[in-house]
Formats: sequence, C-alpha cells, structure tokens
Amino acid sequence: MTLDEAIEHASEKAEACSKCADEHKQLANWLVELNRIKNSDVTNINRSTTESLAHYYCGACYKWWTIRDGDPKGTYYCPHCGVRQSFR
Repeated sequence: MTLDEAIEHASEKAEACSKCADEHKQLANWLVELNRIKNSDVTNINRSTTESLAHYYCGACYKWWTIRDGDPKGTYYCPHCGVRQSFR
C-alpha cells in the first residue's frame, strides 16, 4: 500500500458512520501532513538556532549547573543545595 492509497483508505473509513470514524479522520490528516513533509523541500524543515549556555559552580556543595541564555553576572540559587550564589 502506498502513502496515497493509505490516505484514500483512511479518508473513506472516516466518511463511514462507524465508531472509529474520528480515528480514521485523524489518521488521514496525519498521513496528509506526512505526505506534504515527504514531498517538500527539506531545507525548509531543517532550521537551527543559537543559544548560549552559562555554567555555574557552587562553592557550598561543589556541583555545577547550567542555565540556557543565563546572565554570567547575576544572582542565582544553586539547584542542588539551594544556597544563594552571586556571580560578578
């Protein structure tokens, strides 16, 4: 069975008056979306972003933690022991 045949089959079952018509309708929608992605330009799907990570060391419990897009100079509480940490 091809993807197009599966879409057609699920759409036909979704039109039928049965207890699983809603499930077939959802399946047909997913298959249509899959077909659209499969036939689209992959460069439009793959996107990237840049983020910065700030790494902090707790002098009380001697553990490290990381905050995404964190301010390297600020006040934070250690997620391990709860001690307030000020970084300058």
